[in-house]
Amino acid sequence: MINKERFEELFQQQLIKDISQDPIDIVLSGQYGKALELLREAEATGLFPALVGPPGVGKTILCRYFASLRAKEEKKKSFFWLTMDESIKPSHFIGSFDPAITLKKGFVLEAFNPGPLLSAMLEGGTFLANE
Repeated sequence: MINKERFEELFQQQLIKDISQDPIDIVLSGQYGKALELLREAEATGLFPALVGPPGVGKTILCRYFASLRAKEEKKKSFFWLTMDESIKPSHFIGSFDPAITLKKGFVLEAFNPGPLLSAMLEGGTFLANE
């Protein structure tokens, strides 16, 4: 049986591997080159960009590519992703307390499982709220 810390370590290793080792093939010409340039400028000025467009035009792959560039340049290899739908709650973004640990130990920090938005903020990683 795998403990929670080992599971989180393996999960993070796989997450980092997905970003840093798998090359993302993308043609950066025309609107995609301009979009990447705008993403980089937004980050440099402290803005939070939103990629808007119809499904299937490459918003997600562009964001993944941007995250992989950030990982290489800044050694911030965390990429957090949340797919939006009608059942999304604030706890999906921020995180929640593990009920089993909370019952044993109360509302302590080790009982809290951070969500992808909070994790990206704490680690300086890239967060994608997808559609």
